[in-house]
Formats: sequence, structure tokens, C-alpha cells
Amino acid sequence: MSRLTRWIVLIIFLFILDLERLMNTLDTIFTHLKQWLSSN
Repeated sequence: MSRLTRWIVLIIFLFILDLERLMNTLDTIFTHLKQWLSSN
């Protein structure tokens, strides 16, 4: 049971880290899109 719990915690932790990176990437993309749209 403890091993399973540890795996679940690890997966959630990795997912949260990935989500944070994904948000940063999306933010960068939106910023570029806005700049590109305003330059046209």
C-alpha cells in the first residue's frame, strides 16, 4: 500500500511540474501571437 501511495504521489508531482511548464509555454505562445497580431 505504501509503495502504491508513493507512486501516486510521484505521478501527481510530475504532472504538476509538467503543467507548470505547459502554462509557461502557452503564455509565451500567446505573447508571441499578440505581438504578431499587433505588428500586422
